[in-house]
Amino acid sequence: VTGRAGPYSIGLLNIQTGDSVSADTLSTNFSVVRVKRDMLRRSNFGVIYTRRNQLTEGVGINQVYGADLTLRFYENINFTNYYAQTHTPNLEGSNASYQSKFDYTGDRYGVQAEHLTVGKNFNPEIGFVRRDNFRRNFAQFRFSPRPRSIPWLRRMIYQGSFDYITDMTGVLETRESKLRLEMELENSDKWFVEYTDSFEGLPKEFKLTSDVILPVDGYNFGHIRTEYDFGSQRRISGRLFLTRGTFYNGTRNDVGYQGRAVITPQFAIEPRISISDVDVTQGSFVTTLVGARTSFTVSPRMFLAALLQFNSNSESLDTNIRFRWEYQPGSDLFIVYSDGRDTGLEGYSRWKTKLQNRSFVIKFTRLLRF
Repeated sequence: VTGRAGPYSIGLLNIQTGDSVSADTLSTNFSVVRVKRDMLRRSNFGVIYTRRNQLTEGVGINQVYGADLTLRFYENINFTNYYAQTHTPNLEGSNASYQSKFDYTGDRYGVQAEHLTVGKNFNPEIGFVRRDNFRRNFAQFRFSPRPRSIPWLRRMIYQGSFDYITDMTGVLETRESKLRLEMELENSDKWFVEYTDSFEGLPKEFKLTSDVILPVDGYNFGHIRTEYDFGSQRRISGRLFLTRGTFYNGTRNDVGYQGRAVITPQFAIEPRISISDVDVTQGSFVTTLVGARTSFTVSPRMFLAALLQFNSNSESLDTNIRFRWEYQPGSDLFIVYSDGRDTGLEGYSRWKTKLQNRSFVIKFTRLLRF
């Protein structure tokens, strides 16, 4: 259930699943409560609570408490903050996460600063955490003048950023510095070139492929990337990119294209291809990712979309088909089909595959006005 009541936005979610012997899962209840209140002109304060009565590992209840504050001043000054804490049996201490972020998004100048902390035992079991046990400090500065003396050039962008990540004891894990030069053209095309200098500390072996495994060590490497984006107003648009540089203890070169072709006002195709050539001390490999997304708009309230993607590294073929119908304003019906297939097993090929997973989902929403 979602809705608004005066300055308040309210969201409630409750899901109950049954036992599954084949998936080795127990009956589980998921609950989420979210309340947000508007304040001042464009600011807000919110709280959230989540509860899962069956842990993914072990027995017990997982709970999360959180609060967030967003302050917006003028047209381009933003402060974003949150604090969250989890409670999981046998995971006490270092179980919080918090962030403070400042953004100045002026047309000529831009500044961003951020501090983020995620504790070792921060464990929201409704949702996910990509990385734990770290502190991140990030800063970015942009200078973007609009030269009047060059008629075909809309804006130049000079940008630099610095990302510094340590564990909770202060040991450096990741450091990344970027310098970027970008040109926005009057025809809405864009071109940029960017240099990235990186350090990555591997506390354990890192598997690039099943045959190429990087040992524990600290690695310094860098690369340069250039990209040209064709404006979305074109019938055939997209972006071309090229990357060359070092990668851990070797080299990596990437080239690719991701685009969109409008066949008719109702039908569009979005092809994608990228090729990565990696050569490190432990071995070399080439990964090719090929895919295409199609979309067909039946009416302003109904569309059908499909995605087909092949990854040569994992030798997987993935399919996703989604149908949406807004049968009345604010109320929707979704039907989604997905499957994943393995083409690398013995006796199988790209044209004769083995099914690895399959799902079929129907979602129904109804807007109630009162």
